[in-house]
Amino acid sequence: MRPAHIKGQRQKEVRSIQRRQRKIWAAQRNLGYIKLEKPIRHGWFKESVITKQVEKYKNQEYIIELHEKLVNPFGEEQKKKLKVNGTRKSRGI
Repeated sequence: MRPAHIKGQRQKEVRSIQRRQRKIWAAQRNLGYIKLEKPIRHGWFKESVITKQVEKYKNQEYIIELHEKLVNPFGEEQKKKLKVNGTRKSRGI
């Protein structure tokens, strides 16, 4: 009896792997969703820190004032609040 062709064996193995992958994909799709207690945050958050070196500058007041105006967390909720009729309102900066 002759041994099976190597190419045929490999193709058979690939087909069995693909079948197994389809079954895993279908099982994964049928798992459904779990409602999260705390939703995943959409958006971005920026953070800036003023160091003690600011005390050396003569325009220290302006730097601190600018920093207070710029430091605002800005995520998806804030974007929705700012959006008015398809345009964004100024944040007063």
